[in-house]
Parts: sequence; structure tokens; C-alpha cells
Amino acid sequence: MMQQQSIFTDALNEQGKHQPSRRTFMWALLKNWWFVLPLFLICWLPVWILTTLYIDDVERDFKQTTDAVGELQASVLRLNLKRNISTADILAGFVEINQGDVNGFEQNAEILYRSIGGISALQLAKDAKISHIFPLKGHEAAMGHDLLHDDLRRKEAYIAISSGKITVAGPFNLKQGGYALIARRPVFIPDYHSQIMQYPNFWGFANVLIMFDKVLEDGGLDTLTAQGFDYELWRFHPDTGQPQSLAGQAGLRENPLSSFEIQLPNALWYLAVQPRFAALSTSQEVAITTLNLLVRHC
Repeated sequence: MMQQQSIFTDALNEQGKHQPSRRTFMWALLKNWWFVLPLFLICWLPVWILTTLYIDDVERDFKQTTDAVGELQASVLRLNLKRNISTADILAGFVEINQGDVNGFEQNAEILYRSIGGISALQLAKDAKISHIFPLKGHEAAMGHDLLHDDLRRKEAYIAISSGKITVAGPFNLKQGGYALIARRPVFIPDYHSQIMQYPNFWGFANVLIMFDKVLEDGGLDTLTAQGFDYELWRFHPDTGQPQSLAGQAGLRENPLSSFEIQLPNALWYLAVQPRFAALSTSQEVAITTLNLLVRHC
């Protein structure tokens, strides 16, 4: 029995002497690199090419989808803002046709207010001082506000007067509370003796107040989040020239997948959109998993 164990042990030892070690195996690979390298390339190169092509295809799909979704939301935002802002033209026309006689303002303003959604208030500012508001309730604090003597309003008010066109101010905090945009249309009436000497015939402003949360709601930007996209609505601040985030994920503008311009009468906003790449389809997950297995086990 002892003799059989000794023979078995000797056989194992003899077999171990002839089995190459891991170091010996690696040395053999290095010594025969001219054979191993082509074999390595033949195995890995197709996998690398397929992976690269697939990733490019996925990124292209993301880009096309993001462009389509983002452009749709940017268009909705543009159209809603244009509709609300243009109401200032209608209100100014009422003053101009009546040569500055604003009797009947409340009745006409109510019609506009109820027929065009998204508006918080309509205002007239004779001699650049808020003189009429509809609806007045909730906006009483704005009555008598002198736009040309307010450091936060003066610049954009003078831009409107000098250009003779609608300007959009804000968004900013209101005297009466809230955060809003204001579309201002300067009104000029022949033979009116303006209190501003350098602008003869300047009667005042027709203003449309648009609450900013309503801008976002009507623009449908919340649907971007629901569809798996992050966004940032931003602009260059007219006073500082620095980027100002208006809504969404601050800082996304630095490197978005897609970006869209929102042109306003005297301002330019930007909508940056980025998909959440983790939200892959089932087929994409299967394909990526398969490629990973090939890479690991080729």
C-alpha cells in the first residue's frame, strides 16, 4: 500500500515538472508575439468596430429624437409668447384710434383678457405712469408706477420708446408680487404734447403682463421632463451680459445635445435640451449587453 502511494506521488511530481507555469506561458506568448498579435486583432477588431458603430448609431438616434422633441417645444413656446405679446399691439391700437381717449378701457380689456389665455393683466401707462389696469384686483400696488424713474424698468422702457416697437421686459419680480414678463408697446398720438421732451407725441405705453409660470405651463416645457429630457431655458441678461438661467436645470447650457433659439421682439432666449441617456430601449439594452459579453469572452 505504501509502495502504491509512493508511486502515485512520484507520478504527480513528475507531471508537475512538465506542466508549464503561468510565467512560462506568458513568456511564450511574448516570444511569439508575431503570431499572438494578429490573432488578438482578428478576435477584437470586429468587436471594437461593431461596438463603435452601434454607439454612433445610438447617439445619432438620440440626437435626431432630441432635435425633433426640442424643436417642437421651442415652436410651442414661440407661438404662445407671440400670441400673448401681440395683444399689446391690439391694446395700443385702441388708444391710437381714440386719440388718447381711454373711456371704455375696462370693457375692451376684458374682451382681450378672456379671449386670449395666458395673460395676467392689461395696463395703460399714460406718460409712462401706470394709469389703468384690468383686472385691478391683485394688481393695485402697480397703479401709479413710474416706469421711467424705476432703475429696473427704465432701460427697456426707453428702448421701446426709441424703437417705436414692442419690447419684452423681464422676467422680474413685480411690485404687486409674482414673477412675470411685460410686453410694452409705445403709443404715439399726433399733436399730443408729451412730457418727455425728446419724444414728442409719446402718449405712453400699452402693457401686457404675463406671469412666468404661465409661460412655462403654456409652453409645455414640463412635458420635456415627462418624456425623459432635461432642459434649461436661459438668456444673456440685458444689463450684465452674463448668462441667466430662467427655468430648468441650471448649467445644462454648457454642453447640451441640442439648442434652440426663442426670438422675442428685443431679446433672444435659448432652450437647451439633453436626453437622459440611461433611459435606453429594451432592444438597445440587449444589444449593448451582447457586445459587452463578446468583448469579455472573445
